[in-house]
Order: sequence, then structure tokens, then C-alpha cells
Amino acid sequence: METNVIIFPGARELIMGQGGVITLKVENRLIPGCSESKIAAIPVVQAGEPDEGNEAYQVVTVDDVKVYVHPTLTSGDNPQELRIGVETTLFDRRLMVIGAAGNNMHCGSCSC
Repeated sequence: METNVIIFPGARELIMGQGGVITLKVENRLIPGCSESKIAAIPVVQAGEPDEGNEAYQVVTVDDVKVYVHPTLTSGDNPQELRIGVETTLFDRRLMVIGAAGNNMHCGSCSC
């Protein structure tokens, strides 16, 4: 498996504080910033092992972090680069996938 997972230092610190394991997969989510309620399959990251079991996942180690990667993110001739960063809000810090193709989706029916 070829993987292009990059974990930024702030994200690595957060991951290590949560057990040193993350899961990268595709989930159906609302398209961010869209004026209509449209859903797209986008890459997401969560702390810990996959909720649905890890049989379908491939495991890699990146910067001492155990990463479960769903095969839908590594298929094709040119798998996309998955950069893991931290989103900080007033009350919380959470992991996020930065720059993945799904994060820039447009619904096609509005000017978002």
C-alpha cells in the first residue's frame, strides 16, 4: 500500500495524548459552506481504532502514530495526500483532515 499521510506536530501531540492511534476513513457529511443541504463522501479522521472493526483497514505507522487507513483512501494510481492537523475552537481541539479533495467539494447547484 502506498500512503501519503502527513501528521503535523500539533496533531501528533494531540494524538499521542489520546492513545497514539487514529483512523482515516470516508464518511458522508454535509458539504461545508454550501447554501443547500447536500451530502458528500469526504475523508475524516478520528482518534482510536475503527468503530466498525479493523479487518478492512490497512495499518501504517507515521511518526510513531498507528494509523488505520480505509482502502477507499489508498486506491487508484495516485492516492491523495492526507494531512492531519488540529482545528482549535474556543472550547476544544480536534483532529481534521486538511486539503483532501472531499473538503473542497461543491454541490454543483449553488455558488459555494
